[in-house]
Amino acid sequence: MKFAQNATFTLSTARSTVFPFALALLMAIPMAVSAEDDENDGAALDAGKLLADLAMANKEKDSSSIDALLKPIGELAVSSKNQKELDPIAKELSSSFKVCKGNWGTLKKIAATLGDLRSKSGIKRLKKLAFSEKEVSDDELGVQVAAIDAVGKYRGKREIGGLSDLTKHKNVEVAKAAYAAFKYYGAEKGTVRIKIVAFLMKRISLEYPASGGQGGKTVSPEKQARWRDIQAALVETLQGLCRQDTITTIDDWQEWWKENDSRRSKAWKDPKKKT
Repeated sequence: MKFAQNATFTLSTARSTVFPFALALLMAIPMAVSAEDDENDGAALDAGKLLADLAMANKEKDSSSIDALLKPIGELAVSSKNQKELDPIAKELSSSFKVCKGNWGTLKKIAATLGDLRSKSGIKRLKKLAFSEKEVSDDELGVQVAAIDAVGKYRGKREIGGLSDLTKHKNVEVAKAAYAAFKYYGAEKGTVRIKIVAFLMKRISLEYPASGGQGGKTVSPEKQARWRDIQAALVETLQGLCRQDTITTIDDWQEWWKENDSRRSKAWKDPKKKT
């Protein structure tokens, strides 16, 4: 009987003291996790904080911190629909080139991130790197190629001429990057796309050894090697610009162009936007 009384006392005590405490603890855990998750998500996409952190890293000449910020800035560029919050970040990021001078991997990532931001505040610096005519080292070439790709992502009409000139560059890596950069213009209207494709078809007649554009002359090994290097980039770009991913050879593209070289072709019709 004494044991039963003690048992009853223990159970009663547990109900009045332990259970309420445990219940409160269990209720607090999800709230704490939720608050932590919200804080982390907010930090990843907080444009103001990213701008402040980037400005501080530039001021302190901290290239490692700049490198670490590039991923969340890139994520913000993809998710944000507010260009006004991206422009100050692009402007600040343009200054990071000087801070990270000589850090070639980071410099390439800065160029790529500026391309993702698609801001007028960043395009000026990108064009200076992309359209440079000076002889560069292999490391500098890697940054230039990244800048050319970023200029393509920007999809500015004023940049079409500069990219067109680069397709004629004697350095095949620069030319290939310029050809590839045009693929991003596949998101533009048909009137823009057809002009670029018309230009590319003229370039093909000059670059392609089998096109008949060599005037019957023997094609040099260097020109054949150049064609092998740029061919894949040209095909991918034409697929993007013409929105035709089933055509995979230059010969077939030339045939396709004969049938679609007019603005009246359905190939250049843009779908009507839903209202």
